[in-house]
Amino acid sequence: MSLTPPRSPRLRDLVAFDARHALPIVWRVLRGRLGRVATARVVARYLAASLGRDPLRGVAPSADPREPMTRYQLRSLLRLEQALAGLAGPLATDLLREVACEVGAAFIAATHPPSHAEWARAGDAERRAFAEGLLRYFPNADGAVVGLAAGALDFDISRCRFAELTRELGRPDLAPLFCAADTRYYARPGHGTLHRAETLAAGDARCAFRIRFGDTGDPTP
Repeated sequence: MSLTPPRSPRLRDLVAFDARHALPIVWRVLRGRLGRVATARVVARYLAASLGRDPLRGVAPSADPREPMTRYQLRSLLRLEQALAGLAGPLATDLLREVACEVGAAFIAATHPPSHAEWARAGDAERRAFAEGLLRYFPNADGAVVGLAAGALDFDISRCRFAELTRELGRPDLAPLFCAADTRYYARPGHGTLHRAETLAAGDARCAFRIRFGDTGDPTP
């Protein structure tokens, strides 16, 4: 097989990802804008927030076995927001978005998405196995593959716990930050082109992912 489906992560995998990838990304992004000393202060505030009250304590529990992983990811974003609260409003907002985009793009990259040539060489069964593994990789999402071709991967997300949890918190403005990570990853050369005119975070009935390899193509299913 030329395509290896990503393995569904466990909570300990997310913790390991943060240690190996997310924290260095946070340091790099913040240091680039704030400098070493101010970044160290933000990191110290983040660590202090991590020892404090759970920012999701008011959200009702869920029986979904993947819920702890989704909460772990959202909790990290909320604590970073707390740590950035001492900065000027626009700067704090920009940094939170940039960190969310860069960390989220790295999380997508960890699936080892195929190149155009690898996708085109694969058979239909390989493509489907990879696509279904990709859907299982993201603990926040429920969805289905709706189209496969030599230059295309189409899937719909019917449920996003980031969108649901942020609404329950009264912070629906945070959900698009996770969407922006997808946009950031696919904006980079060599990763295909993402067309996504509908998102649950924007209030649509689905997130309609239409990925085109090699050219922009027609994004409609």
